[in-house]
Amino acid sequence: MDLLRADQAKIRILKHLLIKEEMTLNELREAVGGVNFVSVKRSCTFLEKLGIVQIERRPVGKRRYSWVRLTDAGKSLAVKIARS
Repeated sequence: MDLLRADQAKIRILKHLLIKEEMTLNELREAVGGVNFVSVKRSCTFLEKLGIVQIERRPVGKRRYSWVRLTDAGKSLAVKIARS
């Protein structure tokens, strides 16, 4: 059975966060490719509800950016996914 595109995007998000410890939502959108900003935001929000990622809003200049990073549980899960 094949994975849905949204699930594939979540897996790619986890793999990119394993390589680069912290990324903005827009950086993730560019790195994952093939998905829009809203899809990445929804995927990260879902992963945050599962306790896999942490989303933190920080101001940079006059704007506020959402920074995403893996939790400890997310790191171990991302390593397992990367090995498979």
